[in-house]
Amino acid sequence: VLPSRYGGSPEDYQLVEEEGADGRARVTLVASPRLGDLDHHQMIETMLGHLSAGKQQAGTRMMAEVWRGASAVRVARREPHVTSGGKIQPLHLLRGDEVAPTN
Repeated sequence: VLPSRYGGSPEDYQLVEEEGADGRARVTLVASPRLGDLDHHQMIETMLGHLSAGKQQAGTRMMAEVWRGASAVRVARREPHVTSGGKIQPLHLLRGDEVAPTN
């Protein structure tokens, strides 16, 4: 849904889940800088709106509402993480010893 609304391809976007310093889960919507100027709040709402749509499974809808209520999603403008095999996965989980790049 993001490429059709904001441009680029699926490889320009990635969700990264990590644990914040406070122990709470945080989700970063990574968007390639090649996409130009984007409204971060609108991007988050587009993503959460799609995930909470009626056609999604109940668990997915609930997760989206929890993320929305906790303001757990942020946007980072950087290139998505690439696997050692050269692939960009739609979801990247940061390991305990891995640090997210700064913007």
